[in-house]
Amino acid sequence: MLAESLALFATTPRGLEAVLADELRELGAQRVQAVRAGVAFSGDLELAYRACLWSRVASRVLLNLARFPVPDADALYAAVHELPWEQHLDPDDTLAVDATLSGGSPIDHSHFAALRVKDAVVDRLRELHGRRPSVDRVRPSLRLNLVLQKQRGVLSIDLSGEALHRRGYRPAGAPAPLKENLAAGLLRLAGWPEIATRGGALVDPLCGTGTLPIEAAQMAARIAPGLGRDYFGFLGWLGHVPEVWTRLCDEARAQTDLERVPSLFASDHDPNVVAQARQAAASAGVGDLIRFAVQPLAKATTLDGTSPGLVVTNPPYGERLGESATAVRVHAELGQVLRGHFRGWQAAVLSGDTGLARRLGAEAATSHPLFNGALRCTLTCWQVAARAPKWARADGVAPTPEVGQLADPGARMFTDRLRKNLRRLRRWARR
Repeated sequence: MLAESLALFATTPRGLEAVLADELRELGAQRVQAVRAGVAFSGDLELAYRACLWSRVASRVLLNLARFPVPDADALYAAVHELPWEQHLDPDDTLAVDATLSGGSPIDHSHFAALRVKDAVVDRLRELHGRRPSVDRVRPSLRLNLVLQKQRGVLSIDLSGEALHRRGYRPAGAPAPLKENLAAGLLRLAGWPEIATRGGALVDPLCGTGTLPIEAAQMAARIAPGLGRDYFGFLGWLGHVPEVWTRLCDEARAQTDLERVPSLFASDHDPNVVAQARQAAASAGVGDLIRFAVQPLAKATTLDGTSPGLVVTNPPYGERLGESATAVRVHAELGQVLRGHFRGWQAAVLSGDTGLARRLGAEAATSHPLFNGALRCTLTCWQVAARAPKWARADGVAPTPEVGQLADPGARMFTDRLRKNLRRLRRWARR
């Protein structure tokens, strides 16, 4: 299987399909085709390993084993039972099956579909060996992935084993509003690899637990994201070739270059999340590459002696906040800070919706619709100008004051009253 051309599929957050396709081509993938929430491609086993080791944007990497008609549950069992599972799994090892149903599948429940696949695999191995694998839902020797659409099934081996956004630098269960692979996708859309190559700096003034600056540092230092993981789905697979994987990991370690990383600065008003960000950065091997600070958004500014680069951030939003007063205020203040201190820089901001994105006062912006989990978002990218455009000022985004002026609650209340009165006067004048 080492030199054989394999049918592969990588999943990704919706909106990042084209970004993942470009990344896979850079890794040497062939016949690359972006589809909804993923990319189909082909390559040998070494290419599949490279995707697991180097892809920053993929969620999972799947090796397609078989496609077959599924008119009913019995047909599913029979098709899976015919596959040579003795080539993939030892009877003393462990197994897990994930199933996804869509588009009018004759089987109603994903759990039942997964159970039929598991039964077919273990029954075949028991018939051959007199023993059968046990089930391990967390870290099995072999994880299978079944997709049923209408009356067709696709069965794959999950080479990643668990989601690739789990880089290994964040403790299990630690809060992270932005998954690592989504953060990496944002950075690529914002042009960070090119900006870092020319020595431009990066600033995240609302860094939270640090996902964006950590991913940016690893990207600039060419640290393979898979090096921090201790588990992949192929490690217990009988088709695994350990010497190839070991060689690729050694090559990846040799490519790491911490000296080529430009200046990175990250801040947040909450000392607890900044402490978590520092800990995660240290675990990721980039603790010395990022300057963290506890400070309010209004204090964000450029770094002395640095070249203009990228301001990238993920302000608070979500189903709970929606376009609330807090989210609106943060977006408006962020736009003011950018125009006050980061003129000429590139900016990229992930917002909960286009209404919030407009509060930034971004001129000549490019918008990318994305999904953070099930939540639809907008990534707004633009070059920062000195003033908000006319349409933004008409929408109530104020011209840039002295930065920090709106940090005082009384000043904000007074400004809000002026804006409200101005809107009323405009309506009166139009009469």
